[in-house]
This record gives sequence, structure tokens and C-alpha cells, in this order.
Amino acid sequence: MQVFSKSSYIEVYTEFEKACDWIASCGVNYSKSRINKYKQKLSLLAEAQRTDSLSDIENNVKFPEFVNSAQEAEEVISIYRGLSQVASDLFQDRLVKILKGTEFRVDEINDSHGRDIAFELLIAAKFAKSGFPVDFGTEADLKVEYKNVISGSSKSIKSTFTAPKIKGQSAALLY
Repeated sequence: MQVFSKSSYIEVYTEFEKACDWIASCGVNYSKSRINKYKQKLSLLAEAQRTDSLSDIENNVKFPEFVNSAQEAEEVISIYRGLSQVASDLFQDRLVKILKGTEFRVDEINDSHGRDIAFELLIAAKFAKSGFPVDFGTEADLKVEYKNVISGSSKSIKSTFTAPKIKGQSAALLY
């Protein structure tokens, strides 16, 4: 799901810092998580932009690490923007889970579900930001109220092998 916006490094870091503060205000300690690693790298990048020393920063952090941190931060920012007005007790356990996992998506192992849960929260955030009430207290990953109740699972496609299964399940839900 596309979550990128056109912003300066300083703006991204400032907004990510707000998102991290929100996570902490929900009672979730992210200090030893992948989220904090992204925050540290984005802080370096924002400071380098402030001091006009972006060319010097390549000695400290490699370009792929910055790209990864920016992409992951944008996802957390989108979750924050969509869910910050929703009572956190409804999804606090999910916030704890998104902290799990490796710093890089490519290093994920099968039993680490942090990014899967982040995807669920991202979908919920998109609905909530659009004004739809969201409910996490159901058997489904998410329940959204719109005329009738819509409940469903949020699944991110991880490979071409799983795509047909997800498509078939989604089609079955529509009938």
C-alpha cells in the first residue's frame, strides 16, 4: 500500500517523532524495537539536512538503511494519523506486536508477524481517517461499520504463491 508523501527529511522525522510519542502515550515501550532504530537513523538524516551536511552522513549510515527507515516510518506515521483519535485500549496489544521483527523486511522470518499486524493497523487507519468507526474487538482482524457491518481479515501479499489464495478468499467474502 502506497503511504509515501512528499516531505523533507526534517518533516518526516518531526512527524515520525509525533507518531513515536503517540505509541509511548498508548503505554507501549518502543525503545528496544526496530521502530527506535528507524527513529535514530531518521534523526541523523534530519540533522544532516538542518546542518546542510547530507553528503557527510553516508559515512555513518548506508543509503538502503535510510530508504528502509523512511518507508517504515511513513507506515507508522499513517497508522498514527488514522488511529490517534481512536481509543488505544482497543488496539494496544497490536501496537506492541508491530514492534516485533527485524529492521529490514527482507530479513523477516515466517513466525514474526510485526509487519502483518502493522498492515492490519494501516488498513484500520485508512478507514478511521475516512470517518468510519473501526472495531478490533471481534474475531476478524477488523470490523468497520458502513450501512451494514463489514468484518474481514487484512492480509498483505507476501509472495506470488499466496496471492491466488487471498484473492479467492476475498472473492468468497463478497458473496
